[in-house]
Amino acid sequence: MERDLGWETGLRLSYIGTHTVKLPVYVDENEIQPQSIAYNPAQKPYPNWSRMSDRLNIGSASFHGLLVAVTHRYGNNLYLQSSWTWDKNLSNGQGDISQSWRSEAGPGTIHRFDLAADYGNVQNTRRYVWLTTSVWTLPFGRGQKFGATMNPILDRVLGGWNVSNILLLQSGQFLTRITLAA
Repeated sequence: MERDLGWETGLRLSYIGTHTVKLPVYVDENEIQPQSIAYNPAQKPYPNWSRMSDRLNIGSASFHGLLVAVTHRYGNNLYLQSSWTWDKNLSNGQGDISQSWRSEAGPGTIHRFDLAADYGNVQNTRRYVWLTTSVWTLPFGRGQKFGATMNPILDRVLGGWNVSNILLLQSGQFLTRITLAA
């Protein structure tokens, strides 16, 4: 939804929601059902192997996002936009306790008999983001406050300059940090 608030100010509210099914997930085909008796390796379907990985399309994900943005134009030379974003990204294809970047096919699971145990926050999702940007067109050059009748060659050098800034505050891990689980 967008709304003109008057005084060169606009407001935008956006919602994005998705639900994804059949995400690829690695499972251990050599895993035994949880039980109350002591662990015995002979109970594995393939007792001579420690792990047998298989990729199954059994994962799912759910994403909900909300964006609130305000824009304001101060005359002809200054433009400001500020936005706040809230995202919630849940999945059992890369949940809270996933084995992270196993391969491009998807992460592993805690145990394949209870995928709900893996359902949780997706790594590297920024829950909160506040972004403010501004652009100020400097008032020098042809058609501007200073140098309106400036020589075209001089206008190419002195006119048409902008000053921009960006303020970004966000929650979550840094993009360069990858945590691998053993």
